[in-house]
Amino acid sequence: METLKRPKPASDGIIKACEFLKIKSSEAIYIGDNCQDIIAGKSAGCFTLGITTTSSREKLEGADLVIDNLSQLTDLAT
Repeated sequence: METLKRPKPASDGIIKACEFLKIKSSEAIYIGDNCQDIIAGKSAGCFTLGITTTSSREKLEGADLVIDNLSQLTDLAT
């Protein structure tokens, strides 16, 4: 397994994952539960989805969308 030189909030890991999946980061949704995740996802060019499992909505306010639990994802798909 390859080790990344820069951890989050650097976007290296997200960009590497998108390359592996052969998608553009602008086509990806990055889900995170803290502000470091949101910064990393934004920096990579992803749509960011904050989930309030460990952080408040206020701490995730930079996300494109904030939800309270993963079951809300099904509501978004309809």
